[in-house]
Amino acid sequence: MSTKKSLLIIFVLIVGLGLITHWQFLSFKKSLTEIGPPEIKIPEPKLELPSQESKEHKEFISPDGKLKLEYPDNWMEMGQGFLEKFNQEAVQLNEAKILLFVFQFKLEKAALSFLTVQELNLKKVDEIIEGMKKDTEEKGGEMEIVKIETENENAYFEAKYKRENSDSHSKERIIITGESSYLVSVFSPEKDWQATIDEADSILNSIQIVQ
Repeated sequence: MSTKKSLLIIFVLIVGLGLITHWQFLSFKKSLTEIGPPEIKIPEPKLELPSQESKEHKEFISPDGKLKLEYPDNWMEMGQGFLEKFNQEAVQLNEAKILLFVFQFKLEKAALSFLTVQELNLKKVDEIIEGMKKDTEEKGGEMEIVKIETENENAYFEAKYKRENSDSHSKERIIITGESSYLVSVFSPEKDWQATIDEADSILNSIQIVQ
């Protein structure tokens, strides 16, 4: 088997494992755990994966135009079929809706990172965080808030998620503006966190609220 084919197989396996491990980030209520994960179609990766941090950025704007952020342009988007499948089920259950799901695999460090933007149906910071903790516990895990800063109805926090077979780390922001509320999360397996933290800070600090 050629080196390129071997790298491609390893990449797909790591991404698939990471997506399954971090399914907990995609819902808040127990009812969502009763439906199986949607079929995940991994986008075809390019073999010439970048080995260094990108200096260029993409801009994400929420559908209502109230939330903006930037992320490195070498992060790859999940297939549209994945988002459509999940969001169809989320709407039926009155759950969070995923607006953006991108990931990065640093080949030279074998490090995997994720960025999600979700539109929420809850409008209070404490309710959102309690919902996240409860959902994690119901799935047999534990959510630990490492640090949190709140201002008005917004929050910036760092968290650790412990489960039987995997640990993960995140930095997240809850944004509540008018009738809209969002959760922006940058997360990775615990072993990859040091390779993710700088970009997590940069992405979350780029968030702008448009009144």
